Amino acid sequence: MPFALTVALKYLIPRWRQLSVSIISLISILVISLVVWLVILFLSVTEGMERKWVEELVALNAPVRLAPTEKYYNSYYYQIDKVSSESDYGEKTIGEKLSSPFTDPYDPDFDAELPLNFPYPDKHKDGSLRDPVKEAYEGIAALSVAGIHPKEYEVSFGNLRLQLGGGLPSRESYVNQVTYVASFDEENSRLQNMLLPLREEDRFNLEEALSSDAIEDYVAASPCTQIPCGNDLGDGVVLAKHFQANGARVGDRGELSYYAPASGSMQEQKIPIYVAGFYDPGVMPIGSKLLFVDPQIAALLRGNISVNDTMLGNGINVWLKNLSDADRVKETLTKRFDELGIGEYWNIESYNDFEFAKPILQQLKSDKNLFTLIAVIILLVACSNIISMLILLVNDKRKEIGILQAMGASPRSIATIFGICGFVTGIVSCIIGMLAALFTLKHLQSLVDFLSFLQGHEAFQTAFYGSKLPNQVSVGALVFVVIATMVIALLAGIIPAVKAAKIRPTEILRAD
Repeated sequence: MPFALTVALKYLIPRWRQLSVSIISLISILVISLVVWLVILFLSVTEGMERKWVEELVALNAPVRLAPTEKYYNSYYYQIDKVSSESDYGEKTIGEKLSSPFTDPYDPDFDAELPLNFPYPDKHKDGSLRDPVKEAYEGIAALSVAGIHPKEYEVSFGNLRLQLGGGLPSRESYVNQVTYVASFDEENSRLQNMLLPLREEDRFNLEEALSSDAIEDYVAASPCTQIPCGNDLGDGVVLAKHFQANGARVGDRGELSYYAPASGSMQEQKIPIYVAGFYDPGVMPIGSKLLFVDPQIAALLRGNISVNDTMLGNGINVWLKNLSDADRVKETLTKRFDELGIGEYWNIESYNDFEFAKPILQQLKSDKNLFTLIAVIILLVACSNIISMLILLVNDKRKEIGILQAMGASPRSIATIFGICGFVTGIVSCIIGMLAALFTLKHLQSLVDFLSFLQGHEAFQTAFYGSKLPNQVSVGALVFVVIATMVIALLAGIIPAVKAAKIRPTEILRAD
């Protein structure tokens, strides 16, 4: 091998006497390097965008979500609160069920007799009532998964009426729309990363509504806890970014209304609110229709509606450190709940199952698979230049091949020499392409700004791609390109290597 490697490296060094071979070699290296650069760059940006969009999706909906089924709502466990004085004759949320000291609050000696058609209690073998909520939390806590953390969620809807412009007559206008209302989870770090910082116009708007001390307290808390409640402005809400683009500012006031039953009729109830912050929902379709409020307000709104909407309801978000664990956690919980006898009470979904997100996630995977296929084809075409270069090199080195064979070099050694030539060409091209890709990713924003300048408008719309493209190199893309280039380059060298091995010294002497 050292002999073959030495000869191969000698052949690959550009020489004036072998100008045609040298030019073809340089062109081969340049083309393969360009393809490696393009593939690494595109796959890295694509993977970064996919990761960003998935992070935004799970920030709003959690990696794994447990929603109660109809069986849960029709069960004795859920219905018994309406006839129990211990539960104030009202249905309980999942959070209230979790914190309640009683699994069965019904007292037959004090509460009214249950009707004949009341659901039959689901009991364990020891006679105790099955508790789907507490047993679900215990099942989640028993999983050995990094960062797993269950948290109750509430999603309802209400009518948002917002006065824009801080009450100034010159800027006064109104927003009035029905919107989804979700409980704000301060422990959700992904959601906090989506919150937008306070701008100068927001501070100016706040100065008209709050004292200077209150503003400083607000700014100190922003943006990680943007749901302050109980001040003079009302209850804080966090709105989607498009409200900000339409003129909304932090500090704008309004009301969140809903209808509640009262003495034979439905009466409109109003909750005073103000804009406490904004978040960037990215490309998620639900983002533009969702606002975040204090969990108590979300529970109040949900307790007064009964609408068949898969987006609405009360359930459990299961937060994970690694999103790749989502499907495994879903399968494990499904199996575990069936063993506990509570599987029929819960519908378990990972973020890959969300109906509103499936088209986007499937399109991302399809685009990635399609470009990976195209990348392989382009690499095959680019590495085919190695075949032309090596065949030309074999023809140029016929005399030397004959001399080497006459000195005792075996056909295998001759084939190895030209096989190494193809492999080294692939390595050099791969290194150049990787270095170029790393340099480009490091200065990607400058390249995007330059393209935007040439076009006269944004090269990549911020509504879809954010304020800047991801510039972190994809390790998977790097490994894929390196392995694919090495394998294709090695295979490309087989044909010329076999051709060189079949040359005989007698043929060369006769030709001369």
